[in-house]
Amino acid sequence: MKKIITNLMSFAALIFFSILIPGHISAQNKVVIPGTFQRVLGCSDDWMPDCDNTALTFNSSTGLWTGTFSIPAGCHQYKVAINGSWDISYGENGGGANINLYVPQETLITFTYNPATHLVETSPIASGFSTSCLPQVVLTGSFQDELGCSSDWDASCLNTALIYSAATGQFENDFNLPPGYYEYRTILNGDWAGNNFGYGGVPNGGNYSIYLCQSARVHFSYDPITHIVTESNLNAQPNTVVIAGSFQSEVGCSSDWQPDCDNTRMTYDPLLGAWVDTLHIPAGHWEYKITINNSWNENYGLYGIPNGDNITLDLCTPAKVVFIYYHSNCYHNVYPQIYADQPNTVVVAGSFQSELGCSGDWQPDCNNTRMTYDPISGSWVTGNTSGRSIIHGTKITVYTGSLTVRASLWIFVIRPKSHSTSHLTIVLDMVMLMLLPTVCA
Repeated sequence: MKKIITNLMSFAALIFFSILIPGHISAQNKVVIPGTFQRVLGCSDDWMPDCDNTALTFNSSTGLWTGTFSIPAGCHQYKVAINGSWDISYGENGGGANINLYVPQETLITFTYNPATHLVETSPIASGFSTSCLPQVVLTGSFQDELGCSSDWDASCLNTALIYSAATGQFENDFNLPPGYYEYRTILNGDWAGNNFGYGGVPNGGNYSIYLCQSARVHFSYDPITHIVTESNLNAQPNTVVIAGSFQSEVGCSSDWQPDCDNTRMTYDPLLGAWVDTLHIPAGHWEYKITINNSWNENYGLYGIPNGDNITLDLCTPAKVVFIYYHSNCYHNVYPQIYADQPNTVVVAGSFQSELGCSGDWQPDCNNTRMTYDPISGSWVTGNTSGRSIIHGTKITVYTGSLTVRASLWIFVIRPKSHSTSHLTIVLDMVMLMLLPTVCA
């Protein structure tokens, strides 16, 4: 039993020190730098994971593998291969993509590999993307035949190639795509094995996807450092948006259904991500649509449908209407928010006015029962706390000047003193009436 325990402890110590000292990991007996320069360095071919001419030497004091080779001028790529095969290999950032190395003239390059991080560094010239070695970047995917390629997923078709922009440091291009669902990825130099990047820039990762409800000119941008592709113009905003409808002549347009009238032109709010306009529209039944770029060529009706049915707007009283329109490739909806126009004065006229200091009842201009507008609540409010106030009856008519308004009426009662059901008389310390304006009663 003692012998078994001793053996187990020795085995555990071996594992422990193998983890702590990466250079002592027995699995990494040989480290080779296979790449495009191996044939020049005496290997029988390039990309040979077992060629001793580009093998590194382990430094026990640092725990790193190093080697110095005379690399010829040119654009090169390489990886790190473990134990003479491709079974275990590491590329850019310790992943699977090839590592780039641009050498302007033949130079002694030292390669240093860290077995703990699987990262390799080169000096005096650092590895990585160089504008002197621009790759051919092609978007390969299910939309290529729509763009003139003989087939989809063709890494050699330059119809979907991206062009390097020195101004942005990105590879970019615009493509006109029809409606549909598409998937794609990025292939560099036609190399599906070592230069194949999917969603998020992951080597050999999953496909990107894009869904278009209608034809769109899509801008693609590829970052050569992160290998990430971004799409834009999917929600590109138009130059102008106008509300065209049957009420335009009421708000200063020369006629109705004008797609280019400035009086109903909307303004884009970047914080809201929407087009906004506020109009004061009289009472009535109205219809309208959203028109794009001063023309009927592109317009949206009910439910945001292109060339759809007119959108209806029914106002029982004049109202302020705030229109909010969202424009994207798959979404073209407008939301009207209706606010009743406020009168100049509101007076509570009723059979109790003489009890509150008015010269008589049913006076539409008595200041003692005049209400005050509260912009926070959007309501007209009045209160009377002087003495004991008495309200007779159950029906109260509210006037705004000479116009009778049908409205919701709330009575808040505080500390009732008595309640007689036979005469429907309530005696109060305080009466507060709140008039809530409505567009349609």
